Amino acid sequence: MGKGAEIYFIIHAILIITCVVPEIFSSKIGPKAKIWVMFFWSLFFTIFAGIRWQNGTDWYQYLYHFQYSNFDNIFGQSRDVGGQGNLEWLFLLLNAIVNKLTGEFWVYNTLTAGFIQFTQFFVIKKLCPSRPLLFYCLLMVNDASYFAVRSQLSTGVGLWCYYFYKQYCDYRCGHDVKLFSIRELKKYIKQSSLAQYFVSWYAAYSIHHQSVVLLPMFLAGKVKLNACVYIVLAVVLFGSAQFLQRYVIVFSSFLGGDVGEKALHYTEFVTTGAGEGRGIASMIGFLLFAVVFLIVRKREGLAKDEWYNGMLNLYLVWCTIYIVFSGAMGDLVRLSYQFNFARLFLMVAAFECFYRSKYPIKKVLLWMVFLVYVINRWRQLDSWYYFYLANVPYKTILGL
Repeated sequence: MGKGAEIYFIIHAILIITCVVPEIFSSKIGPKAKIWVMFFWSLFFTIFAGIRWQNGTDWYQYLYHFQYSNFDNIFGQSRDVGGQGNLEWLFLLLNAIVNKLTGEFWVYNTLTAGFIQFTQFFVIKKLCPSRPLLFYCLLMVNDASYFAVRSQLSTGVGLWCYYFYKQYCDYRCGHDVKLFSIRELKKYIKQSSLAQYFVSWYAAYSIHHQSVVLLPMFLAGKVKLNACVYIVLAVVLFGSAQFLQRYVIVFSSFLGGDVGEKALHYTEFVTTGAGEGRGIASMIGFLLFAVVFLIVRKREGLAKDEWYNGMLNLYLVWCTIYIVFSGAMGDLVRLSYQFNFARLFLMVAAFECFYRSKYPIKKVLLWMVFLVYVINRWRQLDSWYYFYLANVPYKTILGL
């Protein structure tokens, strides 16, 4: 552990303990107590990010955006002086509104951090009621930033897409959908939460264009692959990383517009140490997780479940993006953040499935695997140079 990172180590240690203990003693600690623990941590990280001050590689850039955003330039402000393309309009509008009302950058930081944290709180509470603290703990140890940059804010907004996608899947499961007229189509879009899904997607996209990858997510569960086809497809995609990377470069050069310009810029920008997905060990690990998730699907009788199959397919998308862009195009690895929720959902679902074993030793082994994972994840964060650039030392507006 590097100098200055002690505060993060202490916070994560307390987070892991306070999330794991209630889950271990679930029979004695009710669901309401778990929700209160998650609420406390959501509030803590909101304040922790909100009062953070003058620290991080993007700090002055985001301070500049805040100070110079107004209602006259939300469609024409560049990322920085001589920057690449214009910033997304909704991101600038949020800055302009808070700047106009308060003029305080720390207020903006607190509001955006709070939005992210309590969106996570709400979505986890609704979509993972059985193991909320397990999910929240995994989510936080997979996050290397405590400052709501555009990428993180758009990912937070994108969580609402998952919430409405789940409602969409539930609606389709309980209704015999027949669309023979425009009236029926409008009714279907309204009642199935598709309208809310598209509004959430557009909001996320208007904060950071990386959320464009979420647009077709509502179709993910319609593809139901059997286990053998899924694994073969995964192996082919993982093995084609170099080819797919070249295809992205060609596609970006022909895409045009602001999105294409930014995409091409990221393909040309080398980010050192931004991912290790191309390692053989990483690929094998991804495949082993895929096998586990497929076993869960079979055990739980979810072969035809649109929501679970959607999460399973999005996990494959997450793996592919992570592998393709690891290394030289490290900035584009951030596209995978949009699908991190699906990966963590499957991990918690697998934990819950195997934890129902009548043998106590299996439960002990599961907790050991979980702890090894979160500790190893912390080790990875601690060894990543960008974690220190973005977070160390931790300074606050209070001068502490």
